[in-house]
Amino acid sequence: MQYVSTRDARRPPERLAFEAVLLAGLARDGGLYVPEMWPKLEASELRALRGRPYAEIAAAVMAPFLGSAIDAAQFRRLVDGAYRNFGHPAVAPLKQLESDLWLLELFHGPTLAFKDYALQLVGPLFDHVLGRRGERVTIIGATSGDTGSAAIEACRDRNSLDVFILYPEGRVTEVQRRQMTTVPSANVHAIAIKRAVLWPVPFELTMIPGDPPPNDAFASAQMLLPGTTNDFGGSSTTEFGPLLLTVYPTAGFTTVSRYNNFNSGDIANPCPMG
Repeated sequence: MQYVSTRDARRPPERLAFEAVLLAGLARDGGLYVPEMWPKLEASELRALRGRPYAEIAAAVMAPFLGSAIDAAQFRRLVDGAYRNFGHPAVAPLKQLESDLWLLELFHGPTLAFKDYALQLVGPLFDHVLGRRGERVTIIGATSGDTGSAAIEACRDRNSLDVFILYPEGRVTEVQRRQMTTVPSANVHAIAIKRAVLWPVPFELTMIPGDPPPNDAFASAQMLLPGTTNDFGGSSTTEFGPLLLTVYPTAGFTTVSRYNNFNSGDIANPCPMG
């Protein structure tokens, strides 16, 4: 599996493997990294996932995007661990409201935010990849809402990560403040900013892996932790996290189609974007 930038018009374009894209953020030309060829789940594969646990569906959906970067058994262990502590056995339970209307509950993660469904796996992925490389990074973020606590929960106690989250004093909910400021992990630091008149700001994270070459400093340093999508208007993103947000619509489809003779074209999946 190779990734290319949406702005790279060269032939051939620069190609990056999964690990590089996971940690890269924006491409050097300001574009977003997307798969050079999009994987596809065949109808038979989707039917085989009906009734399967959420973690199994997540591993099946995301594995093609990794290529050979992570051993399949190791990736499955990371996925199982990521969703083990969700508050519902189904992780993302589906509730039927009407004969043709179903609601997918996305508030069963550790911080109650739908971003947990991506971030709870991204944290272990960062830790796994950085640990294998023998590297450590510092993540600095600014938040005006629930993504700060979701990012902290994803990064806490990671051997290869330090995280600093800035938030506007008095302008987050009390639940969000406590989620960010009561985590007893040595690698987590929540910092209240007084008189933060410029909030709300885009939720933006900067990863500081070291000293990149001057020409690449901006592209190498910018990192928006995945799962934060367009509600933050962020100027940069890493690609694997938003791809993880494709898992729960797939899980919802496999559940609905298990009880109804639906094809994929018969189901619309409106998704929260903030």
